[in-house]
Amino acid sequence: MKLKSFAAAAAAVFCLCNGSAVLAAEHPMFDKVMERYQQNMTWQQMKEQTLSKEQLFIAEKNGRFGVLDRKGSIILPIEYDRIRRLDDNGILLKKDGMTGVSDCKGQIIVPLQYKRVRQLKEGFWLVRDRGWGILDESGTVLLPCIYEKIIPGQDKFFVRKDGKEGVLAADGSTVIPCDYDNVADDGAGGYIVGSEEGFRYYTADRKLRSEQFFAEAGRFSENLAPVKTDSGWGYMDMQGKMQLEPVYVRAAAFSDGLAFVVQDAERGFIDKTGQNVCPAPEGRYIRGFEEGLAVFKNDGAFHFINTSGQEQFAIRAATFKKLDNGMYQITRTRHNVSLGGILQSAFTMVAGIPTIPGVGKSVYDTVLKRGYTDGKGQMLIPTRNDFNSAIIDNRVVSLVDDKPAYCALNGSYLVPPVFDDVSETDLDSGNIVVVTAEDGSGFYTLGSGMAKGGYHAAENFVNGLAPVKVTQSRWNYVDRQFKQVMWRYWTEATPFYGEFAVVRNTKGRYCIIDRSGEVRALLKENIEEAGPLQPDTAIIKESGKWGIIDRNGCYIASPEYDSLQRL
Repeated sequence: MKLKSFAAAAAAVFCLCNGSAVLAAEHPMFDKVMERYQQNMTWQQMKEQTLSKEQLFIAEKNGRFGVLDRKGSIILPIEYDRIRRLDDNGILLKKDGMTGVSDCKGQIIVPLQYKRVRQLKEGFWLVRDRGWGILDESGTVLLPCIYEKIIPGQDKFFVRKDGKEGVLAADGSTVIPCDYDNVADDGAGGYIVGSEEGFRYYTADRKLRSEQFFAEAGRFSENLAPVKTDSGWGYMDMQGKMQLEPVYVRAAAFSDGLAFVVQDAERGFIDKTGQNVCPAPEGRYIRGFEEGLAVFKNDGAFHFINTSGQEQFAIRAATFKKLDNGMYQITRTRHNVSLGGILQSAFTMVAGIPTIPGVGKSVYDTVLKRGYTDGKGQMLIPTRNDFNSAIIDNRVVSLVDDKPAYCALNGSYLVPPVFDDVSETDLDSGNIVVVTAEDGSGFYTLGSGMAKGGYHAAENFVNGLAPVKVTQSRWNYVDRQFKQVMWRYWTEATPFYGEFAVVRNTKGRYCIIDRSGEVRALLKENIEEAGPLQPDTAIIKESGKWGIIDRNGCYIASPEYDSLQRL
């Protein structure tokens, strides 16, 4: 026996396709932009991370990985198969098929003995071995890995063990033993418990709200819960009394004082006295009234109706989600046909989306593509674009006919899709990007236009200066007025993330310079590659191996690693 409700049935409609990867396009600068957007990282977070002095490094030796701190000391030994940053305080580790977590000082939080590890919003760790378990923030076991399912609730966990369900408190103590077919949150701090006899409601302190068993049961909403008896659906209050008799064929939760019901052949919305308020349109019920609008789906579109039953607008989409800014994020299903088995699309297959029966995936592919409308369903950023990102910093990055673009939320272009490549915004103002086309590179101000072009290549502004390639082989730096600030030129140049930058002189020697162009340190002749000081350490390559130097050009990690990258 399973808990049923209209809310649960409709929840799948709101699932959004996230993580679709763009494969066909090759935009080195823009790929980094999309990577940040897919990580939901704001411009301010990117700036703080880029300019932070407390940086860590992933080091590789003989196919194994470890972590170095900013002083070059090994804080995680070179023995892991994979290392990935989780957040400001966590590092995900994989070794020999097992997963664990350390903090950013190298202290193990979650030992490497689990097949899967996921951090919950409450700070707990959800881990899987032979079953699922829970660790606290410090890695102490709260629930051993013996459960088939764990769903976190407020200060509690809903668990399944040996086919039976129960509830455990945040400290691991038993609230409801795993003796029941179903246990769920009732929406009012209590529980809905299902057994062979049916469903019953319990308060938070496990007292029965009603002695009655129900055939099906829904969560409380606005102090009423839809329940099904042998006679039909009705509504029970939190004291266990039937407020509306079970005379309905279907009954959804109350929202804004109204609930969708089906009685005999009539579909409509009732108030809490059972009075009919407005009719319901044809189609599948999706959502009750929120801000005066309810939603049904029919003929491939979501129809939004008011409390008089009149349609206000419709959105043709596969899914929709109302955003905090009043807009709707939508997805639409797109079919892509490839000739010779080569998919002519910028997107990978979305797992779980069916293809046409009998047609191979190498020929036919179905994807969900994201777009945005205003609060009345008018399209602003269309799903026909090759790609639209999530909204970060009140803008969207897009690919339009394989050209990168920045979009304002009103649908206008901050950077139009006419350039071959577009960079991140600058770290000074967040309003300037570097654009690249066949005739060269330049600086473009979001929403305004080209500020300065004519360069062979360029990197963006940091701390008031930007490296620009002024000839086919020479670099200099310009200030915010695009005036060159150095009397000499370089064959390579990196941004000033701090007080100093790494350049390569015309003799092929790497140097560290200050903002006036004065050489502060001349690096060893056999250094083959050198990255930027970010802000006061740089990754270099010497004799085929990688190491780290400080702002004086001194090694803090000797060049002995097969690869090095910032974590």
